[in-house]
Amino acid sequence: MSAELPPGPVAAVADGRAVLFLGAGASRGAKNVKGDNIPDSTELAARIVQDFLGKEYEGYDFRSAYDLACSVRDVRTVQKFLFDQLNAFRPAAFHLLLTSFPWAGILTTNYDLIIERAYGQAKSPLQRLVPNVKDEDGATQRLDHRSLLYVKRHGCITRHHEVHPPLIASTEQLIAFREGRQGQFDTFLEWAKTKTLIFAGYAFLDNDLRLLFDQIIREGDNRPRHYIVNRNLLPLQEAYWRDR
Repeated sequence: MSAELPPGPVAAVADGRAVLFLGAGASRGAKNVKGDNIPDSTELAARIVQDFLGKEYEGYDFRSAYDLACSVRDVRTVQKFLFDQLNAFRPAAFHLLLTSFPWAGILTTNYDLIIERAYGQAKSPLQRLVPNVKDEDGATQRLDHRSLLYVKRHGCITRHHEVHPPLIASTEQLIAFREGRQGQFDTFLEWAKTKTLIFAGYAFLDNDLRLLFDQIIREGDNRPRHYIVNRNLLPLQEAYWRDR
């Protein structure tokens, strides 16, 4: 499989210069004890609509459904709903493979606990995972030479009871309202300047991905080349992202 990959990301991972950036698709394959698959953002949106909004809102995307549900009820209730929907899921065997590589860091826009549980279940993880779910949670003070900082830029279901800061439904919200997550955002920009980012689990139409790349581009061209992992790349999509 490695022979099919370009040498850039392979060398970056081998040298410990790669930061893995995980989108919702990276959790695919996780299951609960019943064998159910972890819901993606589309399914989560449908469940939010069913429980909080009503049939007339069917088809709303996750961010829209989430925002409306928070206004209809309250933020803590909706965050607890997400906790209930995602907490039961465990990593697949292939998720455990992540623990055998020397990452420079991991970032995600996911709320779930798949990566934490992968490192917890691995027999001999190469690094010790230190989750960073908000500013001033002490994560950076717990780092040592074996540590791996895991930045959860939209928050984590383990903090569903907290509203300062709340879970974030989109990167656009994070850019506009950075209260409690400014340090996480700064870490992302610093890694974008100095490390090789490898985006995995993002759709090419994902607005979060486009907004993140806009932030990197605004910082200028003095940065390493970054990569997107996608199995169904079309020529025009490849050309579009290569230019960026």
